Amino acid sequence: MKLFNQFLIILLFFCITFISALHLSGQTIYGEKRVVFSTDHRISLNAILRDASYFRFTPSIIDIDSTDIIIQKNFPLTYNEKKVNSFENYFRQYYGLVINGRKLIFINGYCFKPKGFLENKSGFKGGGNCFFIMLVDITNKKINNLYFNAPK
Repeated sequence: MKLFNQFLIILLFFCITFISALHLSGQTIYGEKRVVFSTDHRISLNAILRDASYFRFTPSIIDIDSTDIIIQKNFPLTYNEKKVNSFENYFRQYYGLVINGRKLIFINGYCFKPKGFLENKSGFKGGGNCFFIMLVDITNKKINNLYFNAPK
């Protein structure tokens, strides 16, 4: 019985440590290719929102699934006359924004899992159709902006 109690204490310690680490990291992972960052995580949106004022929110799984459905219906098949990957093949980082009362999701997409994918936003220049940024209006169910990086 004493050994069982010690096991429970150790298990409880590891569970609390693991949950704390997830919370402190500022993101939630949904599957292998989707990571959602909380409002505490800093990002630069200058490339897509030049003069807009916005508030941040942490997207829920419902927000992310809704966003993915909107995108899958409208994702382009080509960029600069070259075929692009299907949307579900990209590794994606999601950030929640509120602009003029509308909920929007900002997404970074990568054709491979970049170093630091779970910790921060990575930027690439000249990545062709392998990298994109996107702003999806989940209130109005449409893609507001989609930019692939410059051709290789």
